[in-house]
Amino acid sequence: MAPSRHGPPLITAPAELTANVGESIEIPCYISGRPKPLEVTWKRNDEELDYASGKTQIHLIPRSYGVESRLIVRDLQEVDMGTYNCTANNGIGYDTNEEFFEIVMVVMYRARAMF
Repeated sequence: MAPSRHGPPLITAPAELTANVGESIEIPCYISGRPKPLEVTWKRNDEELDYASGKTQIHLIPRSYGVESRLIVRDLQEVDMGTYNCTANNGIGYDTNEEFFEIVMVVMYRARAMF
């Protein structure tokens, strides 16, 4: 994934992710380009994420090809399901990647005998 020319960043990421209610998940976004990205932002369903609550957190990891951005979502609930966008800007241009994230609802129940 080594960038060979100067230009806007290029993003690659998984197309779809699945997790269970109550779990945490890391959504990766791999960004290459020259110069390396100056800014990486995440949105869910085209809305800004709330980082103040501590439910979501972003990690930026420098890589030889550019940057890896990981969005961490904790204690998943059904309302967290949606399309997450990772957008990178390196001063020359930008790229956006959409990732659909599905939450699997697991319902536990115990059968009772009726007499």
